[in-house]
Amino acid sequence: PDQDGRPRYGHFIETFRSFRKLQASIRPDPPSAADRSGQFWVYNPYAKSVSPDSLRFGIAYLDAYKKVMQIKDVTPESKAGWPQQLLPGDSLSFRFAFPPMPDGPPKFMRAVVTRQGLIWGLNGDSQKIVP
Repeated sequence: PDQDGRPRYGHFIETFRSFRKLQASIRPDPPSAADRSGQFWVYNPYAKSVSPDSLRFGIAYLDAYKKVMQIKDVTPESKAGWPQQLLPGDSLSFRFAFPPMPDGPPKFMRAVVTRQGLIWGLNGDSQKIVP
């Protein structure tokens, strides 16, 4: 039960690692609405290695108030030279094709990363989209 005495339900994940502290960014900065491709950058601040294959990458499109409108998956154009482990203090970058923008149009975007099977973390800073 919680502190009010109400029962709460869920399931326990034994080896939970969310990777919420991974830092991410999209380049070029600032991105343009006309851009067809970009570069996704991820930095590992953890003391342990992270497997890039256990991660999902995406872009969060935000409105003028920086509220998330939609999150779209991003797929690397190539995994050639892809490390098996992202070492502590190391970074990874890859080229990707921008997914279609939602109707609106969005004013900002943010790089997002998650571990397979978890919800997205807003890992990157908001980046204004140049019209």
